[in-house]
Amino acid sequence: MPVAVLVPQSSPRLEYVLHVLFERVLGLSFKVREGDVDSAGLAFGLPPKPGDLPLFDSGFLWKTGNSASPPPLPPALSSWEDFQSTDLFAAVFRLLSEYDAYHLPVLDKHGRYLEPAAFEALDLAKHPVVHRWAALLAEKLFERFPALRQEQQLPAPGTDITLDLDNPWKYRHKPLPVQLAGMSRAWLKGDWQQVAERWKAWTRKQDPNDTFEQLQGLLVPENITLFILLARQSPHDSRFTWHHKAWREKISWLQEAGFRLGIHPSYRAGEEAWRIGEEAGYLADITGVAPEALRMHFLRYQLPDSRRAMIDCGIRFDYTPCRVQTGGFPLGMAVPFPWYDLLKEEMTSLLLVPSALMDRTLLSYLRLLPPEGETRAAQVRQSAFEANGRFVVCLHNECLSESGEWRGWSPLFARLIRGGSPAAW
Repeated sequence: MPVAVLVPQSSPRLEYVLHVLFERVLGLSFKVREGDVDSAGLAFGLPPKPGDLPLFDSGFLWKTGNSASPPPLPPALSSWEDFQSTDLFAAVFRLLSEYDAYHLPVLDKHGRYLEPAAFEALDLAKHPVVHRWAALLAEKLFERFPALRQEQQLPAPGTDITLDLDNPWKYRHKPLPVQLAGMSRAWLKGDWQQVAERWKAWTRKQDPNDTFEQLQGLLVPENITLFILLARQSPHDSRFTWHHKAWREKISWLQEAGFRLGIHPSYRAGEEAWRIGEEAGYLADITGVAPEALRMHFLRYQLPDSRRAMIDCGIRFDYTPCRVQTGGFPLGMAVPFPWYDLLKEEMTSLLLVPSALMDRTLLSYLRLLPPEGETRAAQVRQSAFEANGRFVVCLHNECLSESGEWRGWSPLFARLIRGGSPAAW
């Protein structure tokens, strides 16, 4: 029994919102019915008849383009009464389509989109608000149409482990002058742990960042996605490119070990979308398989060009959405959902996979100690699970190294990795 959505007309925006809310979040099917029909249902943009469940329509979902001012957002902790004067569907569309990034974009020093001030009240660091709003809608639908409850098939919660491989080695496989200069600096500063690490890297070929065998012991490699950086286009990129023999050999080893490999396009690819396909080709050259998953380096992308380039080169999953400064739920979501191309007004085949926690967020942005980081991770994971969502963790291979700034952190990240489970999509 699908949810009957009664509307004066349909639109690509409306179909998109209904798909995400009902099929992706609530595990319910729906059917759009246009015009004046006899059956009862969820009335949107139509005067409700007896038995209908009415929702406020601001008219935003019938517009096109990005020139209109975005609709107001309901509170994070809404009641059903809020949706009698606030357009729930329009608010969801505003979040999921990143409408504000098209309408009046605000960028940080790396050219990354910042959330507008209006999003602060949503408390996305703690709550996947789209799931909260969807749950309120479901509660009212089940009250009005009890048979729907038996049709619901909620998504399975779980933890998905991903790692960005920006620096596969801390010391090894760098030019000898670079290694000698680094050893001299460590010696002069009296950093004896670094001196010892560098000596082990030289004599025993043990590098702190080479944590991949450790990963194998924590979780089945098939349940870990690794994003490979292969181009050096700026100082923000790694010196280990797709030409580097040792790096190519390590990537082949990772593939044979069973890890899922995706591409991590370079810093400049965030503004030069054509590089995405080129660098995906580098990984295909090494592995013989075109990558289907991606996370942009430094989480940089431009709308709509970056996402269109991903689709053009066969990318199916974009893991870029991430709230780097605080963690939490980008765009209010805790499950994968399709990207909506606002300028073409169409739902695409590209799935956005929001990451709820990044290791660098805990260390550098929130400046937490490992016990505090574990508490924060547990809070975000619990919020994701309560929403029947995926707790997607973005790590880096060096977070397990116990080297430098990462001393004391490996037990926490090892526990997170052990909690990984197969992706639900």
